[in-house]
Amino acid sequence: MADNNISGADPILTNAPPEPRRGILRWRRALLWHSLAFLTIVALTWCEEAFYLLHQLFRQTPERPDYMGAAIITLIIALVWLVSGMAINRLVVRLNDAERFLHICAWCRRIESEEKWMNLESYFAQETIAVLSHGICPDCCRKMEGEGHEVAGVHGGAEDVGTQGVES
Repeated sequence: MADNNISGADPILTNAPPEPRRGILRWRRALLWHSLAFLTIVALTWCEEAFYLLHQLFRQTPERPDYMGAAIITLIIALVWLVSGMAINRLVVRLNDAERFLHICAWCRRIESEEKWMNLESYFAQETIAVLSHGICPDCCRKMEGEGHEVAGVHGGAEDVGTQGVES
């Protein structure tokens, strides 16, 4: 069995968390931009009160600052930010769940990953730190024995098939 671990570290002994998928980071970045946009709106609201930006832009005479009105507008903006942020977060969670679905061919059992179709072993070698081993489940073992095939050995609760005449 070939070891697919390039780093040489034992994957069982490594306590590092798995790296997050790129899709999750992309959606979390959308939440960051959403928050920055609302923060910009709040900053512009207060800059208007402090520096009379709109009055200077439209060449109007400045009025007395209305800090109470700016505070009320800030609270409204914060509420809209909170509600829309919760909705976006809920969508991010759903998209994350949808991205975790594996597309498996019903005929050949290959898995689609990043618009490529690959066999199970290749997929798990690429996407996880798991080391794969082949065996046979008890139901298939009984079926194979019933058809007259020779099945030998027991390993980890599953029975191993003899490797005579089987290519790796």
